[in-house]
Order: sequence, then C-alpha cells, then structure tokens
Amino acid sequence: MTLPAMLEASNPDVYREVLETLHTGVFMVDRAGRISFWNEGAEKISGYRRHEALGHCFQHNILAHCDEHSCDLCGANCPIYAVLHEGKAKSNLLHFQHRDGHSVAQTWTVPIRNSHGSVIGAAQSFSEIHPTASEESARSSSQEQASPLPGPEDTQFYLHEHLASFTQYHLPFGILRISVSDLAKMEMSRGREAEHALVRLLTQALRENLDKGGFLGRWSTDEFLAIVPKCTAHSLHEAAVTLNEHLSGVTLHWWGDSILIKANIGQTLAQAGDTMESLLHRAGFAPVTYKKNASAGFNV
Repeated sequence: MTLPAMLEASNPDVYREVLETLHTGVFMVDRAGRISFWNEGAEKISGYRRHEALGHCFQHNILAHCDEHSCDLCGANCPIYAVLHEGKAKSNLLHFQHRDGHSVAQTWTVPIRNSHGSVIGAAQSFSEIHPTASEESARSSSQEQASPLPGPEDTQFYLHEHLASFTQYHLPFGILRISVSDLAKMEMSRGREAEHALVRLLTQALRENLDKGGFLGRWSTDEFLAIVPKCTAHSLHEAAVTLNEHLSGVTLHWWGDSILIKANIGQTLAQAGDTMESLLHRAGFAPVTYKKNASAGFNV
C-alpha cells in the first residue's frame, strides 16, 4: 500500500463513513445514555430515523431491550448500563421493538474509552432477526387487526342486503367508491409495512368522516366501498366532498418521505330497478362476476 493510501485509510472520516453506511445497526451513547451516533443500518432495522434518535435516551421509547422471555431489561439489567458501569464488552441475544411493534435484533455492546482509559460511553451493534413462518403469519394477522375492515366477500354481501331492502322496503341508500392511486404498487416499491401503514391512516380518516350508521369495506387492493344509508342526492354529494377534503390532507411520513394519499371518489344513489351491476357501474367500479355462496352471500 502506498503512503497516500495508508494515510487516507487512517483518516477517521473514512472509518466514520464505513460505520454510517453499514447494514448492521450501530449506535453510540454517552455516560447518561443519550444517543450520540445512529447509522443507516440502525434506521432501517429499528424504523427510527436519525433525527428521531439523536439526543434522546436510548430507552425512551426507542430501544427498550427485553430478553427471549419478553422480560424488560431496564436499570441494572440493561446491557448498555452494565457496560457503562463495568467497562466490559457484552454479547447478548436480546430483542427490542421496531417502531411498528415486532422484535428485530440481537446485540453486541462494547465500552468507549478516552485516552486515559476511562469509560465515556458505549457502542452497540445489532442485526435483524428474521421471523419464522409462524411469527410472520402472526405479525400479518396483527397488522390486519390494527385496522380491521370487512373484505370483498363481506362487503358484497352487505351491499346485496341493502339493495334487497331498498327493492322491498324502499329504504334509500347510496354508495361511495373510494379509489386510492398507487396503493397496489406501495408494497412492491416501499414494502408491505408501508402499505399497511397507509391503509391504517386511510381507514382512520374514512371512519372519522363517515356517519356511524354507514358501512365501510375493502373492495379490492386499492378500492374501498362505503354504504351511506338514509341519504339524499345532496347529502351523499356532501359526504363525498367531505371525504375528499379530509383525504387530501392525509400524509404518511415514511423513512423521510411524505406520501400523500391521492383518492378519487365516485358516488351514486340506489334507483328503482337497480341490480348490483348497474349500481356499481354508476359508482365507477369495474364489472365483476358473482357466484352464489350460501354462507357469505355473493363472491367475486
């Protein structure tokens, strides 16, 4: 190695750049436990951006550790505090929660010393634990439960029942088709958790702005159907305008990006002689094929 190359390799900035870009998570804390360094790997594995971590105590809702029995490791049991006080490196199979709730890491913690050998902080590296198939299934289930919505089959069943009541008893109702642009592409471009987070935001906004007597269900990957009972053409239009205004202000903040919800809302009132097909067509839904199902009404 040439002298210039050796000098460049010994430059502290080179080592810092390597630490910054490692896929392994690395962070450092001072004696008080405040985070002073947070690399890109830590961002990706934990779900917390650098500006959300720096200057904060690592246990303040960011990296509270627990063991394999889910026992919280605080105070004297905390591996970082143990390293700070004992000055000895520790390797632990520990867990902490990603900001979305799942366990992600195993850790290696070392003391940071000054030129006199005194411990002035600690550094911890951590890597992601990939879930088993059963853990992944449970995680998907919990995410779906976070914003439970009736699926397409149940949504069609409810729509069929409202149409039958309208035909027999003349109970007025209307439907709204809420189509969200690029939601189907979200999982491919940004990951499943980003898509789930956006759906949770969307579901919350829709529920907050629909009458309590209404129905909201998932029609397809990027379409939702709302049933608005006892409405007039004017009140249905007002509901669509209100929803559109509120959805235009919904933003998902994800890994430093601000993702705006872009929705199109179609609307129509049930009319005499309507079929499922004619009602859905006027609202803007694509044609669907139905088959009778004794337990769940109608299916796509």
